[in-house]
Amino acid sequence: MRFYVTVNLMDKFKRLLKIINYANPGKGLLTAIGLLSVLGATSSLLFPVMTQKLIDLASNSGQLPTEWIGILIAVLLGGSVASGYNFFLVGKVGNRMLVNIRAKILAKAIYLPVPYFDNTPSAEPASRAVNDTEIINGVVSQHFEPFISGLITLVASLVILWILDWQLTAVLFATLMIAFLITVPIAAKLTQLSKSVQKEEANFLSFITERFAQIRLIKAYNAEQETLAKSQQTLTNLYDLGLKEVRIGAIMAPIAGMTIISTLIIILVFGATRVSQGEITIGTLIAFILYLFNIVFPLIQFTYFFAELNKAAGAAERVEELLEETSEQSTNKGELCFKPGDITLQNVHFNFEPKVPLFKRLNMVFPKNKKIALVGASGAGKSTIFNLLLRFYQPGSGNIKIGDHSIFEFSLEDWRKHVALIAQDTPLLSGSIKDNLTLGLRQEISQRDLEKVIDAAELTEFIKTIPNGLEAPVGEKGVKLSGGQKQRIAIARAMLQDSPVLLCDEATSNLDATTEHKLQQAMNNLAVNRTTIVSAHRLSTVIDADLIYVLKGGNVIAEGTHEGLMKNSDYYQELVKHQFSALKTNNENPQQLEALVTP
Repeated sequence: MRFYVTVNLMDKFKRLLKIINYANPGKGLLTAIGLLSVLGATSSLLFPVMTQKLIDLASNSGQLPTEWIGILIAVLLGGSVASGYNFFLVGKVGNRMLVNIRAKILAKAIYLPVPYFDNTPSAEPASRAVNDTEIINGVVSQHFEPFISGLITLVASLVILWILDWQLTAVLFATLMIAFLITVPIAAKLTQLSKSVQKEEANFLSFITERFAQIRLIKAYNAEQETLAKSQQTLTNLYDLGLKEVRIGAIMAPIAGMTIISTLIIILVFGATRVSQGEITIGTLIAFILYLFNIVFPLIQFTYFFAELNKAAGAAERVEELLEETSEQSTNKGELCFKPGDITLQNVHFNFEPKVPLFKRLNMVFPKNKKIALVGASGAGKSTIFNLLLRFYQPGSGNIKIGDHSIFEFSLEDWRKHVALIAQDTPLLSGSIKDNLTLGLRQEISQRDLEKVIDAAELTEFIKTIPNGLEAPVGEKGVKLSGGQKQRIAIARAMLQDSPVLLCDEATSNLDATTEHKLQQAMNNLAVNRTTIVSAHRLSTVIDADLIYVLKGGNVIAEGTHEGLMKNSDYYQELVKHQFSALKTNNENPQQLEALVTP
């Protein structure tokens, strides 16, 4: 049991020190803190022995030696100044460490692959960057330095006590060992408890983050009470775990108090007996009692430190897990000159779940500077092809090439800057319209070029009518904008990126008929001299495609132009009929309807 506790304690220390090393607090500051800790501990160690000398000299001569009083005051003042400045340095280190470790977590998380975020609640990395680092910082800033200086004081005090009187020291050892054997098993239970608390806190943060992000959905369906009811279970779990921690603290506190009182009484009785027998002086007994406090106070600090260490070890483990996650891999071995060409999927195999392949030996060709459409029911694999082309996912086998080169020969940054995405859900980040338009651009864009793109994306009138224009805030996820406005910003953003490969996930799906008609010409202009791949949900947008791939269950079941597929593909004809019915119901343009169904 003792060996396990020791090993477990060392593991916690190593994990915490590893995270501190990640944070890079600065060797100079740590050295200064170490020296000041030794200076403060030295002051605490000198005070009892100097008090002994002062009392014994006064007892023998009947007068107070003034020079010793001056030295004693100087020692106390020196220790106080050292401790005060050390407190400042420790706080500085803690804040520096907090900033550095959070920066490292963010730098790591932002480059984690998309599958990590598919399988992890969005608030989980945030919880590790905020909650877990705060716990670690609390231990470092408030408990770590007192533990180190207390350990120095404790060990040195025990050595001095043994020199002063080994018999009193033996009695002290016996009482402290009894207290240790009682408290260690109790304290060990805090480790699992602290991990459980942090897990529940992360779950709660994920829950409320998701719910607040979808607050309109919750209000629209009167789901406020349902949300509160579901959150109550997590809150109840947190309460129960917190109560268990309080119970352990309630057990340990009186044990610590009884240990101090019992030890003091035993030392006083045994020491007074030895003084009366002339075996030690009264000064020695007083010095022994003062050194006893030098031992007791560090032991109390150790109790708090080890309790917090349990929490910090759990937090450090969670942070370490994230920092050791595998980042997105870039397989290039140097700069490779990008040259547009046909994009080819060669025998691509991909699956989300083991043994359940979505694509099996998928082969497709996207000709250079042509418009290619992907059509099919939901779940056919259209979005997954986009994810593969953006290298969000890696194929299990097979290859994806552009011209003569595999796309995996390019660095991720180089490849993605040559591929622009216009997504159907039009994701926007909180900030201004301009911030979202220029997202990811590596060079400044001139005002003239910006206005040209804004005009081409049918955004000019909208921007003129809103306060602050381009600097107007869009709100979280673009909540202050309509679906069509967000869609046009996404299209303008792709125009600014000016990439040779364009991926459009039904780029005009959220626009009204009038705006769609106006914007379609801009989309056509954008597609000139670009390989444009469209994932189509409305077949009206793909009639003019140079090539259409019909997908079903992860397989290409037909390919060709609209006219050819209307003649040769029953499944494509079925998709068109469904779209025809929807357009007719919505009173769409009759000419558009005729174009859809006429081979």
